[in-house]
Amino acid sequence: MIQKSKILFYLLASKQTSLGASTIYCRLVLNNQRKQFSTGISISIKEWDKVKQRVKGKNPEAESINICLSQIRWKIHSYLLPSVHFKVIP
Repeated sequence: MIQKSKILFYLLASKQTSLGASTIYCRLVLNNQRKQFSTGISISIKEWDKVKQRVKGKNPEAESINICLSQIRWKIHSYLLPSVHFKVIP
């Protein structure tokens, strides 16, 4: 049985700090069940690309955060989902 999964990264603008920063959250959807958690990474809302679910720019900080997000995505795929046949929905 093929199960659908989706991994999303997003910011909660409602939890913005006084400096304009917000924490990046990760949401895992597997078989219509959602689990979400904080990545512990905070950035300015202006620096976030909603469509790409990445930090904008090529500066070292942005690239470092984007690498961390890719590692989180990879860990979810490799540790939580290897025994499940799934179809990844971008």
